[in-house]
Amino acid sequence: MDNHEQESQKYFQALKTICVPLFASSNLSPSSTKEVSALLTNLLKTLQDVPPELLTQNLIQYTFMPVSMLLQRNPSSDIPDQVLELIFQVITVLVESWWWFCDIKIWEQLFMLSGSVLGGIERKGLSGKSTRDNETKTAAAQCLASLLRPRTEYDATTRHFAPGLRFTRLQEFQTFVQAQKFEPILGQTLDWLLGTASMSHLPLQIVSLDDIGIIMDVYFPESLLPVVFPGVISTMTRICLGVSAGKGWANSEAVSRALQVMQTTIPKAIGDEICSHYGLLSRVETLNDLFENNANASPASSSNKSRTESWLRGTSSQLHIALNSLSPLISHPAPIVLRSLSSLSGVLIRATGLTLPSSQPLLLSFLLVLSRSEYDSVASQSKQELLQIMSKDFPRHVFLQQTLMDVLTTNLTSVPRLLSSQAESKLRHVAAQIEAICLLGCEGDCAVGVARGIRKLLGPSGGVEKWGWQLLSAIFLDDPGVIITPSSSGQLALESDPHSSSWIYFPEIKLKNLSSRESQVALISMLHALGSAGGEECLYAIEWFTQLGRGGKTDLISASALWCAARLLEGVSGVSVAGDQSSKLATRLFSPRLQKEARSLVRSIAESWDQAHVSSSTPSSEPSDDEGHLFEHRKGLVPLSQSLRLFQHSSSHQGKGVRQTYDYTHIHRALRLQLLSVATSITQSRSSTLFIHILYPILHSIVSPVSFLSATGLAALRFITETASYASPANMLLANFDYILDAISRRFTRRWLDIDATKVMSIMVRLVGIDIVNRAEDLVEECFDRLDEYHGYSAIVDGLMEVLGQIVRIAEEEAKAEGSQRSSSGPEADRRVRLDDFLSYLPRRHEENHIHEDTSHASSPEQSLGDEPVEGNMSEGSDASAQEADQETPQTPAQIITQKIVRRSMYFLTHDSPTIRVQVLSLLTSSMPVLAQSELIPSIHSVWPFILNRLMDPETFVVSAAAELIEALSIFAGDLMFRKIWDDVWPKFRLLLRKLTAADNDSAVVRRTGAVDSASAYSQSHRLYKSILKTMTATLRGVHPHEPSLWEVLVTFRRFLSPDAHLDLQLLAKQLYNQASTINPDMAWIVLYASSQRVDEPSAFLANHSWNIASTASTILQTLG
Repeated sequence: MDNHEQESQKYFQALKTICVPLFASSNLSPSSTKEVSALLTNLLKTLQDVPPELLTQNLIQYTFMPVSMLLQRNPSSDIPDQVLELIFQVITVLVESWWWFCDIKIWEQLFMLSGSVLGGIERKGLSGKSTRDNETKTAAAQCLASLLRPRTEYDATTRHFAPGLRFTRLQEFQTFVQAQKFEPILGQTLDWLLGTASMSHLPLQIVSLDDIGIIMDVYFPESLLPVVFPGVISTMTRICLGVSAGKGWANSEAVSRALQVMQTTIPKAIGDEICSHYGLLSRVETLNDLFENNANASPASSSNKSRTESWLRGTSSQLHIALNSLSPLISHPAPIVLRSLSSLSGVLIRATGLTLPSSQPLLLSFLLVLSRSEYDSVASQSKQELLQIMSKDFPRHVFLQQTLMDVLTTNLTSVPRLLSSQAESKLRHVAAQIEAICLLGCEGDCAVGVARGIRKLLGPSGGVEKWGWQLLSAIFLDDPGVIITPSSSGQLALESDPHSSSWIYFPEIKLKNLSSRESQVALISMLHALGSAGGEECLYAIEWFTQLGRGGKTDLISASALWCAARLLEGVSGVSVAGDQSSKLATRLFSPRLQKEARSLVRSIAESWDQAHVSSSTPSSEPSDDEGHLFEHRKGLVPLSQSLRLFQHSSSHQGKGVRQTYDYTHIHRALRLQLLSVATSITQSRSSTLFIHILYPILHSIVSPVSFLSATGLAALRFITETASYASPANMLLANFDYILDAISRRFTRRWLDIDATKVMSIMVRLVGIDIVNRAEDLVEECFDRLDEYHGYSAIVDGLMEVLGQIVRIAEEEAKAEGSQRSSSGPEADRRVRLDDFLSYLPRRHEENHIHEDTSHASSPEQSLGDEPVEGNMSEGSDASAQEADQETPQTPAQIITQKIVRRSMYFLTHDSPTIRVQVLSLLTSSMPVLAQSELIPSIHSVWPFILNRLMDPETFVVSAAAELIEALSIFAGDLMFRKIWDDVWPKFRLLLRKLTAADNDSAVVRRTGAVDSASAYSQSHRLYKSILKTMTATLRGVHPHEPSLWEVLVTFRRFLSPDAHLDLQLLAKQLYNQASTINPDMAWIVLYASSQRVDEPSAFLANHSWNIASTASTILQTLG
């Protein structure tokens, strides 16, 4: 107690030092204004430091005395704004504690003082400035808020008052304010506050809104609310919409407080409870309510003059318009505004269900959209509001559920109209409502009732035939054109590494009449939510859309139907083709009915795949005006020439708009793949029995020339791989190899012939990779059987040879990976040595022979003179055993398959199609690392004349392929190619070079320089030059040299060293001469030196300075030393 008194005495002395001089300066003058402002500032700081419990009544009255003298002794016009602002701030601090025990008269005077400053009446009639500045009004509004604010229990405890005192004091003030004599003052103050709340000064606006909220919630009489209600709602609506703020959103704090004022005022003015009290509503829940309403309504209604039935009808319609104008706030960027709007909607639904029946759908739409907000606090609050009003504990939950279904039906039928008019913001708003309703049907007490209504809408009795057609007529799928997506890299990953685990995304199908991605995502999410809430009953709508989509046509309507069916099925299954779903595919459990329907859907789509292909490839004999057309949607001014028909060039264009026809076959197929993928994910472990139906359509799509369809096929393959729990697509294809081969065989009959089946074979081989070799025997037999049957059809033969070549190339990769390629024998042992080395060897030849003899006798003393050396015998024995081992080594599956393919493919070297001839040559080239010489050379020898004829083929790429084959033979079988190269190949190359040189002489550059034409790297001559250079370089590396022919080679290819030749040819020529220098350095030196330097006879004939090969030749000669 002593400490309390000491503290009080300390603060009293501090206040006394300020109040005494302030009292002395109570008469303001221009000279004392600055001093008074300083004293008031010090007084305010001191009061803020005083603990609330020490501000006793005596201390407050002592402090208030000099402040009141300033107000009494000076006319209002003589008090500057800055001084008056400080006075209000001091009074505000005092009132926080004075509220508990001040006299009601003082409270009234302070109330009127604050209101007069807000309204500006204390300076009316004065010249000059008639109102106070915004800061002074803000201080007055804060003082008014301190006078009006109901105190909390914490406030009472802090000041050591009984908790119940706050209710007693508040009731005293309420009774005084609601007295008839104070009503004009209260109404006028409210009017002034509405005016300041509309001002642009943010602090004043916020404090004014707080004051309005307190007055309407605590003090304003119920009988007067209908009088001020229109003005309050109108002002709050303008503040929310930012009418006075100009462009942009209004301040979020101000909007939030304005919504709170509406939330407080509307139930008090036009709520169900107050209107029932005055007899405007008859709430009948039981039979007894009929008698209670008749007994209680009449006396209340007779005493009420402001609330009548006509007033209720007019006010409810006007309030509905005001609430509808708040719709833009749904898109407000501030979460505090969205939370306030959510709270307002929930309160009004609970409190005005009978008085505002037409506003219930609007308020529900607010909550539905806000429940899908990106802000978690807004979404959770809105969802909680919905669950409360839809729960069984709420009396009107049945009516609200029916209203919710009406909202769902209305919004669903409005989606086609919004799509057609391209009103994307409204579309997103409607889609969010539908999605929220569907999600509401999956949780809470209201799930059963809401879900039942959704399932009825999507079931047989929901009228999907009506709203479904309207929706399809408004969906315009866009032609994807050329797609460049990560699927391209995914395809490369699959082909290079079939066991790659990277996810491949489905390419997106966009809607032509939606410009923003947000709108399309909203539409897709809406369909997902409908499917999720509809459950198994949604299968009827999915089946209806699917039947419409696979009805044999590939027009816009059928493609749109498949798109809708896929989205709904994604919602039912919870698995989407958008994004990486690898972590979700194996965690879902589906009902037997859903799995059964999914299997049926997979079979029906797969069976109709080839029917759609036939119908799309067959032109329609009777084109319809309603099929395959896209109508152009235009915004802006309507061209007069079209609307008034001022210029009519032909009668064929009359009455028709501008429209363009698209082919939706590829979109149709891509959507079928999406449906297959989702349906297969539903079947889960039982999907293996469906692979006989689905793998061929997927592989058929991958080989499509349309990038969009090919990317979709790759994504579907990866998706189904994860669904069936395979480690990689290669493993899945290999495990179901027989299914795929059977599907391909059925499409190779004369009744049913699909040219793309060979491409499917090829892509299957590429995707499976090396593991296909062990299973390729049946595939090879199938290819050769079809070659025997369709050998006259170039397209089929071309595709089958591509498959066989792909198998051989995979075997080649396996052989290289195992290091099985054979090293070339090469002519290194027969390489010539320099004469200097020979001359240095002659003096020491006898010594070396003697050393060898001693070594021979020492190592084998028991050997007889007539016998051969033991080492020689051992080496010969080891060579013989090695050869026997080579002969006895069994062939690998890859060698067996490759040998069979090589032997049976030789006959197509003379085929009429050049592409087939190239494929056979490439096949032989790829078989080199796989087959042994004893297995390959007999086959090459049997068709050697045909290979030589290909060197003179009229097609350049055939000649290049033949040269590549000879190059490979030189590397892998160089010991056996000596005669074939120098007697057969080189003469043809020499003749071909002469023809190319004669053709190049038509170029002025070649005639001037004598070098090779370097204009283009893509000309036929350039490609042939490269093939010949590479082949001859490989020949010098792997085949024993023939000196006359080697001389011709070195002389012939000199001009390719010219700087005027193409860079590629220069590099290849350098490699050739470097290789020749390792075989016969003297011959290479003579040719290069004589060609680049000035020399005398007999080598002067080699000189040709027009080529200018001196620098290149010197570089090569430096390597020779």
